[in-house]
Amino acid sequence: GKIYIMSQRLCTIGIHGLTSIGQQFAAHHASSKTRVCISDEDPSFPDLVIGEYRNQTELDERDQHDVPLAERASRSMIGASGWKELVQRVEHPRKIFVFGTYGDDEKFREVWDSLSSLLQRGDIVVRWGAEDGSYE
Repeated sequence: GKIYIMSQRLCTIGIHGLTSIGQQFAAHHASSKTRVCISDEDPSFPDLVIGEYRNQTELDERDQHDVPLAERASRSMIGASGWKELVQRVEHPRKIFVFGTYGDDEKFREVWDSLSSLLQRGDIVVRWGAEDGSYE
């Protein structure tokens, strides 16, 4: 069915670290029908975030009977259980945003050590800056 086909389509961006800013960033892009794959240190958290996002967006889509389910904004966010799955689900060249490591270089080094061997030439990893709005 369409849900299976949708789940096999690659995502435009990947987001790891579902801080409040990470969640807002994912929802912003998914709401404009950009396919987003999300992951977190807690592998059960993406499903909770996706469930909440779908509950919010499906209310806005209840009159979109002419739009196939797989093409709706509510279905533009999918989860990954870890780095390998996240990398596999994002189209090349990959654009992966990492949240939740600001001010913690050791934590980012751990993220990078897990992620770097999975990347290909041309992939981009963005470490998000201060999440309180400052840029010190």
